[in-house]
Parts: sequence; C-alpha cells; structure tokens
Amino acid sequence: MSKPSLSQQVEELRRQLDETNATLRAIRTGEVDAVVVDGPDGDQVYVLKGAEQPYRIFVETMSEGAVTLLRDGTIAYSNSRFAQMLQMPLEQVIGASLFSLLAPDYQDRLQPLLDRALQERCAGIVPLLPRGGTVVWADLSMCPVNLEQERGICLVASDVTERKKTEELRAYLASIVDSTEDAIIGKDLDGTILSWNHGAERLYGYSAEETIGRSISILCPPERAGEALDILQKIGRGESVERYETERVCKDGRRIQVSLTVSPLRDLEGRVEGASAIARDVTELKRSEAELARQAAELARSNAELQQFAYVASHDLQEPLRAVASFTKLLAERYQERLDSDADEFIAFAVDGARRAQRLIHDLLAYSRIGTRGRPFAATDCETVLQNVLADLSAALEDTGGHVTHDPLPVVEADETQLGQLFQNLIGNALKFHGTEPPCVHVSADPIPGAWRFSVRDNGIGIPPQFADDIFEVFRRLHTSAEYPGTGVGLAIAKKIVERHGGRIWVEPSPGGGSTFCFTVRAAERE
Repeated sequence: MSKPSLSQQVEELRRQLDETNATLRAIRTGEVDAVVVDGPDGDQVYVLKGAEQPYRIFVETMSEGAVTLLRDGTIAYSNSRFAQMLQMPLEQVIGASLFSLLAPDYQDRLQPLLDRALQERCAGIVPLLPRGGTVVWADLSMCPVNLEQERGICLVASDVTERKKTEELRAYLASIVDSTEDAIIGKDLDGTILSWNHGAERLYGYSAEETIGRSISILCPPERAGEALDILQKIGRGESVERYETERVCKDGRRIQVSLTVSPLRDLEGRVEGASAIARDVTELKRSEAELARQAAELARSNAELQQFAYVASHDLQEPLRAVASFTKLLAERYQERLDSDADEFIAFAVDGARRAQRLIHDLLAYSRIGTRGRPFAATDCETVLQNVLADLSAALEDTGGHVTHDPLPVVEADETQLGQLFQNLIGNALKFHGTEPPCVHVSADPIPGAWRFSVRDNGIGIPPQFADDIFEVFRRLHTSAEYPGTGVGLAIAKKIVERHGGRIWVEPSPGGGSTFCFTVRAAERE
C-alpha cells in the first residue's frame, strides 16, 4: 500500500484535529477515558482508549513533523518528530513561537504565510534553526483549522535539507556549465541531443530549441557522418574519449576544428544511459600550429643554408682571401715608399680590407657554429671563467689603462667555452668603447628563481635608448670602423650564446654614464 501524500496527511490531520479538540475537552471533563504513556522518544503523550488510539499513534510515529499553531504563531501542539527536527525537548517546543525557531533572515517572511494559511491551504519552504546551529530546511504544508477558542493552523513539516543541498549543487553546477566557453552537450546512446549549454550555442550557432531532440549527427560533415555514432558505441561499452580532434559544421556552414572529450553518463545502478560531450574550438590553435610548423620548416631551411655558408666561409672563401692578404702584404713590404704616395695609400687600403674581411668571416663562422658546435652544459664556475677571460684581455687592459672588478660569481649550468666568449665580448666592448677616462668594468650576479642575473657595467660612451635592441643584430654598428674597429657581430654572438642557454640579454643605461649589459643563465642543479 502506498504512503499517503503530504497533502492527504494534512487533510487527515485537519479532520482529526477537529476531533482531537473535542476529545481533549471530553478528557478534561471525564467524558472519555485516556491514559498517559511514553511516546516513541520517551515523551509522555495522551493515548485515548478505544477508537481514537490509532490516530494518536499515527501522529506520534509519522516521519513528518506535525504541529498545531495559534494565530500568532505559538505552537499549541507538536509531535515528537518536529521536536527532533529542532533538536529540542518536546516540552520546550510546545508553547514556543514558530518565529523564534526560524533563521533570522526568514522571520519577517513567516507572517504573510501564516495569514494565508488561516484562510486556505498553502505551502512554503523555510529554514528552521535547531539548537545545534545547523539549518534544517523544512517544507511546510499548512491549512486552517478550528481550534477550541480560535481559528488556528494545522502544519506538517518535512525535512528537505538534503534535497535543498542537492538542488543548490545542481543549480551551481548548471551555472558553471552555462558560463563556460566550452560546448557541453548531453545525449542518449542513440545520439539524440538532451541538453545544450550556452557554450554550444556560441560555438555552433544553434539554439537549444533548435537542437534538443535532434541527432548529434547534424554537426558532423558528410564525410564523417558515422563518427558520432562510433563514439557513442564506445561510450555504451563504458569507455571514454579523451581530447579527440575532429571537424564539425556550424549552423552557418562554417567548418571548425574541435577537441572532444566524451564521457559516459550512468544511472543510479551504474548502467550507461547516455554521454556528456565537451567540445573546445581549436581552429585558431590548429592554424597557429600549422603556421608554427611552416616557420619551423623555414627556420630549418635557413639554418641549413647558414650551415652551408659556414662551410663555404671556412673553406672556399678563406683560402683565396688568405692569398689576397698575403700578396697585398708582400706588396706593402716590397714597394712601400718605392712608388708614389697614391700607390702607398692604395696598398694600405688593400691590406686593411683583406684583414677586415678575414675578421668578418671568422666572426660569421663563430656565429653560425654557436648552436651546432657547442659543448654539453655542465656546472661551470664563473669565477674561473672570468679569470681566464681577463688573462686573454691583459694586453687590451694594459693599452687602455682599464681595470675590471667583480663580485663573488656563482656556479651555473653552461657551456664553459661559450660562457667565456660571452664575457670576453661584453668586457672587450667595454674596453673598446670607452670615453676620455680609462675604462672601468664591474661584473656582478644576483640570484633569481632558477637562474642568475649577470650585469656587466662600464663607464663608456653609452648607447642611445632607441638603439638598445638594434645593437644585438648582425652587422648592426652605431659607429664607423674608422672610429671603432670591429665587424658588428660580437653582440649578435653574445645574444645567440645567451639564447642557447635559455636566457635573455639586454642593455640598460648605467648610473652616472656608460652602459650595463644584463643577461640570465640557469643556475647549476647543485645550487
């Protein structure tokens, strides 16, 4: 036999309350026999002898709270279940005001509900505030009832706290589903669309009204017509599909690339009853990947050409250039001051040009080999590297009257030879591009997360801010070779070395004049 509905229970309780009021009067006058017994929770209750006893047992043992309210909200009667919901003794519930048992924010909403309940059947969900402090949500069903001296309210309360939590969680999850940029689609195992969020509307152009009830295959291009059903067959076997990239068709006919994650939806008994598909538009990502692949191929081609040039520079060009340099040097030695002044000048130009061409080819060859001829990275003591560099630059230091100071330097993960070349290029430039004062260079290093930030500060002629990036390009010179000798490759080599080590290099103005070249290098693992 099915359990009576809540409304049926209220109607029955209303009828019985009218009878109970008459019975209570009869008990007080001695017209009806009654006994006091212990209820289900040890509370003492009246149990009528004879025909009224089943009704009293029904009210005291029902799973819902049963209450009789006076017009002002005072509880005239309560069964044990309502007291349990409030975590209060029954004797404290009877006589209390229902207003005092509600969460404060809801107390002002109760009076309109009671006013209505005095006239007609009504219902509402309110938060009761038990003595334990945890809110209990109660579904109240109320109707008017005639009490002994006034009109009152018959109330049945059901604890719907768990249902309320479930509804709130469902609403929260629904808001997340609707706010996400991804398309989230629910469907049954036949492919019929059951749910369609705002992300799906934005992605595919269809509204929920246009898709719910239709087959998911409306999104598949003709050549992939069976793909969606193939995926659903896997889902039906309890499998999932992770980040499957495919093509879909929008309402306006556009084709887009999407990444699909499809998971089975199960009923309470664990049977697969449908699927949830999350689709993310990866069209731009795929275009970017294609462009990146194209650029990588172009870079590989350029690198191959650079390597070919390096081979030519190291073999085919250097040999004839050495011959030119040798013969121009012989001309200078044998015929200097034996011809006229113009001839001497021409020979000097030829010798200098051959020498500069040799230096240029040497620097370009060094630049091209940074990525291909480098040594494996290892723990490298920068103190030792700097001392070796200063030894190699001793002649330049003596000629310029310069000096180099440094703070304690760390151990880093680096190619020792290339790190030495980096220091040599930066310090060598500082010695070259000095002003009227002897060059002063200071090298320091500061720790940053996972790496070290090096600084090479000088008191030289400085670099205009507008050229701070240009100076690291190959052949980019701010001065003529007559003013300052060089090929314009040194800083480009420095940049390529730093980038090979996973860092970056830049230049800043030094306080009081000059420049500070900064670069980063990974710290050694042992640090």
